[in-house]
Amino acid sequence: MDHFAKKNILSVILSRLQRFFPVDFNFLPDYYLLPDEIEEFEEHMQANTDQTFIAKPSNGKAGVGIKLLKKFDDLPKRAFKNEYLLQRYVENPLLVNNKKFDVRLFLLISGIDPVQGHLCDEGLARFCTHNYSKPNETNMKNNYMHLTNFSINKKS
Repeated sequence: MDHFAKKNILSVILSRLQRFFPVDFNFLPDYYLLPDEIEEFEEHMQANTDQTFIAKPSNGKAGVGIKLLKKFDDLPKRAFKNEYLLQRYVENPLLVNNKKFDVRLFLLISGIDPVQGHLCDEGLARFCTHNYSKPNETNMKNNYMHLTNFSINKKS
Protein backbone atom coordinates (compact mmCIF):
# COMPACT_ATOMS: atom_id res chain seq x y z
CA MET A 1 0.00 0.00 0.00
CA ASP A 2 3.00 2.24 0.52
CA HIS A 3 3.42 2.29 -3.28
CA PHE A 4 0.12 4.13 -3.74
CA ALA A 5 1.15 6.87 -1.29
CA LYS A 6 4.36 7.87 -3.09
CA LYS A 7 4.04 10.14 -6.14
CA ASN A 8 6.90 8.58 -8.10
CA ILE A 9 5.87 4.95 -7.62
CA LEU A 10 2.20 5.70 -8.25
CA SER A 11 3.11 7.42 -11.53
CA VAL A 12 4.92 4.27 -12.70
CA ILE A 13 1.91 2.12 -11.77
CA LEU A 14 -0.49 4.49 -13.58
CA SER A 15 1.79 4.61 -16.61
CA ARG A 16 1.65 0.83 -16.91
CA LEU A 17 -2.11 0.77 -16.45
CA GLN A 18 -2.44 3.46 -19.13
CA ARG A 19 -0.29 1.41 -21.50
CA PHE A 20 -2.35 -1.79 -21.02
CA PHE A 21 -5.79 -0.14 -20.66
CA PRO A 22 -5.61 3.08 -22.74
CA VAL A 23 -9.39 3.57 -22.93
CA ASP A 24 -9.92 3.16 -19.19
CA PHE A 25 -6.99 5.42 -18.23
CA ASN A 26 -7.34 8.23 -20.78
CA PHE A 27 -8.22 10.78 -18.07
CA LEU A 28 -4.66 11.23 -16.79
CA PRO A 29 -2.83 14.46 -17.67
CA ASP A 30 0.61 14.26 -19.29
CA TYR A 31 3.28 13.48 -16.71
CA TYR A 32 6.98 12.66 -16.58
CA LEU A 33 9.22 11.15 -13.93
CA LEU A 34 12.59 12.90 -13.80
CA PRO A 35 15.47 12.48 -14.21
CA ASP A 36 14.67 9.30 -16.22
CA GLU A 37 12.28 11.00 -18.67
CA ILE A 38 13.98 14.38 -18.87
CA GLU A 39 14.62 14.19 -22.64
CA GLU A 40 10.98 13.28 -23.34
CA PHE A 41 9.85 16.14 -21.14
CA GLU A 42 12.12 18.62 -22.92
CA GLU A 43 10.74 17.50 -26.30
CA HIS A 44 7.18 17.85 -25.02
CA MET A 45 7.85 21.38 -23.71
CA GLN A 46 9.38 22.45 -27.03
CA ALA A 47 6.37 21.10 -28.94
CA ASN A 48 3.77 22.52 -26.50
CA THR A 49 4.94 26.00 -25.55
CA ASP A 50 1.49 27.02 -24.28
CA GLN A 51 1.29 24.38 -21.53
CA THR A 52 2.08 24.79 -17.86
CA PHE A 53 3.57 21.98 -15.79
CA ILE A 54 3.78 21.51 -12.06
CA ALA A 55 7.03 20.05 -10.71
CA LYS A 56 6.83 18.09 -7.45
CA PRO A 57 9.81 16.51 -5.70
CA SER A 58 9.08 12.81 -5.20
CA ASN A 59 10.24 12.87 -1.61
CA GLY A 60 8.53 16.18 -0.86
CA LYS A 61 5.71 16.93 1.52
CA ALA A 62 3.70 19.92 2.69
CA GLY A 63 4.16 21.68 -0.67
CA VAL A 64 7.91 22.18 -0.21
CA GLY A 65 9.77 22.37 -3.52
CA ILE A 66 6.69 22.50 -5.76
CA LYS A 67 7.02 24.86 -8.70
CA LEU A 68 4.99 25.82 -11.78
CA LEU A 69 6.84 26.14 -15.05
CA LYS A 70 6.11 27.10 -18.63
CA LYS A 71 9.62 26.60 -20.04
CA PHE A 72 12.06 23.75 -19.76
CA ASP A 73 14.67 26.21 -18.51
CA ASP A 74 12.47 26.94 -15.46
CA LEU A 75 12.96 23.37 -14.24
CA PRO A 76 14.60 23.28 -10.79
CA LYS A 77 18.24 22.25 -11.09
CA ARG A 78 17.61 19.57 -8.45
CA ALA A 79 15.33 17.78 -10.97
CA PHE A 80 18.35 16.79 -13.05
CA LYS A 81 19.66 14.62 -10.17
CA ASN A 82 16.73 13.97 -7.82
CA GLU A 83 13.38 12.38 -8.60
CA TYR A 84 10.68 14.85 -9.60
CA LEU A 85 7.19 14.19 -10.86
CA LEU A 86 6.09 16.64 -13.55
CA GLN A 87 2.40 16.83 -14.42
CA ARG A 88 0.59 19.00 -16.90
CA TYR A 89 -1.13 21.63 -14.80
CA VAL A 90 -4.91 21.81 -15.15
CA GLU A 91 -5.38 25.46 -16.12
CA ASN A 92 -9.19 25.45 -16.04
CA PRO A 93 -10.04 23.80 -12.72
CA LEU A 94 -13.42 23.76 -11.04
CA LEU A 95 -13.66 26.69 -8.64
CA VAL A 96 -15.67 27.49 -5.53
CA ASN A 97 -16.09 31.23 -4.97
CA ASN A 98 -13.18 31.80 -7.41
CA LYS A 99 -10.89 29.59 -5.30
CA LYS A 100 -9.08 26.51 -6.54
CA PHE A 101 -9.69 23.41 -4.40
CA ASP A 102 -9.12 19.71 -4.26
CA VAL A 103 -11.12 16.94 -2.66
CA ARG A 104 -9.67 14.04 -0.73
CA LEU A 105 -11.73 10.89 -0.43
CA PHE A 106 -10.59 8.01 1.74
CA LEU A 107 -10.92 4.38 0.71
CA LEU A 108 -10.05 1.40 2.87
CA ILE A 109 -8.97 -1.52 0.72
CA SER A 110 -9.80 -4.58 2.77
CA GLY A 111 -9.08 -7.24 0.18
CA ILE A 112 -7.44 -7.70 -3.19
CA ASP A 113 -8.70 -11.12 -4.35
CA PRO A 114 -11.50 -10.24 -4.84
CA VAL A 115 -11.00 -6.50 -4.61
CA GLN A 116 -12.94 -5.07 -1.70
CA GLY A 117 -13.05 -1.45 -0.65
CA HIS A 118 -14.97 0.77 1.72
CA LEU A 119 -15.38 4.47 0.96
CA CYS A 120 -15.47 6.71 4.02
CA ASP A 121 -18.72 8.68 4.38
CA GLU A 122 -16.76 11.89 4.86
CA GLY A 123 -14.05 13.52 2.81
CA LEU A 124 -11.83 16.55 2.95
CA ALA A 125 -11.71 19.66 0.79
CA ARG A 126 -8.62 21.88 0.67
CA PHE A 127 -8.82 25.41 -0.71
CA CYS A 128 -6.41 28.01 -1.97
CA THR A 129 -6.69 31.34 -0.16
CA HIS A 130 -6.29 33.65 -3.18
CA ASN A 131 -8.67 33.89 -6.14
CA TYR A 132 -7.59 31.75 -9.07
CA SER A 133 -6.26 33.00 -12.41
CA LYS A 134 -4.56 30.99 -15.13
CA PRO A 135 -0.80 30.85 -14.61
CA ASN A 136 1.06 33.73 -16.22
CA GLU A 137 4.35 35.59 -15.76
CA THR A 138 3.04 37.64 -12.83
CA ASN A 139 1.23 34.95 -10.78
CA MET A 140 3.18 31.72 -11.43
CA LYS A 141 4.92 31.94 -8.05
CA ASN A 142 1.75 32.70 -6.09
CA ASN A 143 1.41 29.44 -4.19
CA TYR A 144 -1.69 30.76 -2.37
CA MET A 145 -3.44 30.81 -5.76
CA HIS A 146 -2.16 27.55 -7.26
CA LEU A 147 -1.44 25.09 -4.42
CA THR A 148 -4.08 23.77 -2.03
CA ASN A 149 -1.65 22.43 0.59
CA PHE A 150 -2.68 23.28 4.16
CA SER A 151 0.90 23.97 5.20
CA ILE A 152 1.18 26.67 2.52
CA ASN A 153 -2.22 28.32 2.85
CA LYS A 154 -2.18 28.50 6.66
CA LYS A 155 0.34 31.34 6.23
CA SER A 156 -2.00 33.39 4.05
